[in-house]
Amino acid sequence: MWDTTFSSEDVNTMFNAFLDTYLKIFYSSFPKKVIQLTPKRNDWITLGIRTSCNHKRELYVASKGNPKLSDHYKKYCKILSSVINEAKKLTYNSKIKKSLIPNKTTWDIVKMETGKTNNTMNDIIEKLQFGDKLVDDYTKIAEFFNQHFTSIAKVNAANTNSKTSSANNRYITTLTHYLLQSFNCTFSNFKLMPLSTKDIRNIIKSLNTKNLHGYDEISPNC
Repeated sequence: MWDTTFSSEDVNTMFNAFLDTYLKIFYSSFPKKVIQLTPKRNDWITLGIRTSCNHKRELYVASKGNPKLSDHYKKYCKILSSVINEAKKLTYNSKIKKSLIPNKTTWDIVKMETGKTNNTMNDIIEKLQFGDKLVDDYTKIAEFFNQHFTSIAKVNAANTNSKTSSANNRYITTLTHYLLQSFNCTFSNFKLMPLSTKDIRNIIKSLNTKNLHGYDEISPNC
């Protein structure tokens, strides 16, 4: 099994052969399994909110055919909605403040509120059609996207400026003119501060590497 590791004298070739053999053993010994997680209870649902929701259901049943009670039910729903929104704000603000990665926590909350927390394999795009070509190579797909977004500004500028002309009846096709036409407002000046090698090292050290895997593709959580 390990003969391929020592079949070459090149260090890089030997390491790659070792890593391939190691990963084959690892993945065969620890196959991936799909498990169903029990959904967690929303932290903002307090005992008072749960009691109020139960009372709301009782009011809904009792308000049928009773105009006065129906008005009371509508007012009760508005008050309960405002209480729930305030409870969500307090809970989410507390989570963001206590989080070590506020940006990630914020996006997790957004995904949860929009119902986009389940990331399945069905969400992965395997093929895209560009013109009359169906492309399944991820590298070529990335190249097509790069070409599209790098050329879209020029195309839009050309389409916009084709409708206007200068005093000499010449079309202005510069990107600066296109931006000025699209954003009719002033922008504040900003200055890029120079970064040193030490600054880059500090930024890298500040990143959370708890769940990141290395060259061996094995997560620290395994």
